Formats: sequence, C-alpha cells, structure tokens
Amino acid sequence: IKSKQGGGSLREGKALSSKNIWCAEMFDLIINTTNAGEVWNKQTSDVNGFESLDMVNENVGYAVGFNGKIFKTTNGGVSSVKIDKLNSIPTAYILEQNFPNPFNPSTTIQFSIPRKDAVSLKLFTVTGVLIEEVVQQTMDAGTYSFQWNALQFPSGVYFYKLTSGNFTETKKMMLIK
Repeated sequence: IKSKQGGGSLREGKALSSKNIWCAEMFDLIINTTNAGEVWNKQTSDVNGFESLDMVNENVGYAVGFNGKIFKTTNGGVSSVKIDKLNSIPTAYILEQNFPNPFNPSTTIQFSIPRKDAVSLKLFTVTGVLIEEVVQQTMDAGTYSFQWNALQFPSGVYFYKLTSGNFTETKKMMLIK
C-alpha cells in the first residue's frame, strides 16, 4: 500500500471507526484521518521505520520503531514523545534542564533514577494547567530521555515536573516560535 502523504509503504493501520484511521509508515511517518481519508494529518519522527502501531483511543497511541524505540502519540497525532533508556545506572535522582532551551518546536528532557521506582513526569503551562502526563509507570534504575514536540502549542514558558519516590523537582522551559 502506498501512502499519498509520505510516499512510503504503510506498515500497519488501525481503524478506530469508519472515519478515524491511523497508519504507521515503513519510513518515518505516522498518519491519521478523522474524516474517512478526505484529509490526512502527518507526524514525522526521527525513527528509521515503524514496526507496529497500537492506539489506546482516538488520540493516544504507541508506535515501535525498527530500532526498538517506543513513541507515544497524543493530541490527535500532533505531539510525540520518544523515551530512551540510556546505559548508565545513576546514584541519585536527577532532572536535567531540557535542551535546547529555548526550543522550537521540539526539546529533549533527561532524568535519572537510582532504583526501580514509580515515576511521574508531567508537562504544565505557565498557569499550571496539565498539558500531558508523559510518564506514569514503574521504571528500572537508569537514565532516560524523551523528546517533546510542541508544534501545536503557542510560544511561552512551560514547566516539567518529575516525581519519583520522595523526589520531586520542577524545571522551566521556553518555546519560541
């Protein structure tokens, strides 16, 4: 099957209804339609091909890349999150400053946890409105990074908050378009 949007072959598709369809391409796109294919929205990534795609609901889904990376798609396919576990085992909880900062439209946030623990990582507007709960799960000790794409959000100051065990830290980031 050839996609009209990216020119690549579709790897997997999920129809949530007769009008809401999601597809992962073999190359670097996730595409979706909410009007039975009249208009397709596309979301690019830095992954070199998708292996599979699964949708939780009409806006939230997960795609696995050929390289084993997991991508979370939210907000109708506009925002994506990539979580990578790096190889180091830290000795303390650390929430790094996002980079680049300021950013447009995507930035990377890295954090470390010294032991297996419940982890929550949330993104907020400057007024404290929760935008996205990026992580809400038990994770092994390690250093993790994720990339947040803020394409659909306006310029401004945003906050990200890491909570794990008794550790809580919040940092500020700036989106400039």
